[in-house]
Amino acid sequence: NSKHQRVETFRRGEQGLWILQTYQQESFSLQSINLTASFRDLYEDITLET
Repeated sequence: NSKHQRVETFRRGEQGLWILQTYQQESFSLQSINLTASFRDLYEDITLET
């Protein structure tokens, strides 16, 4: 969506199925690489449509 900030991540669950995690807050996490980042950093220099 070009009007809203959102991050979608996939990770493999214990039973081997892919699990979708959607973030629409101020930060998101990538557990596999032990990363927590802010939407501000990710969307730096990006202008969203209004």
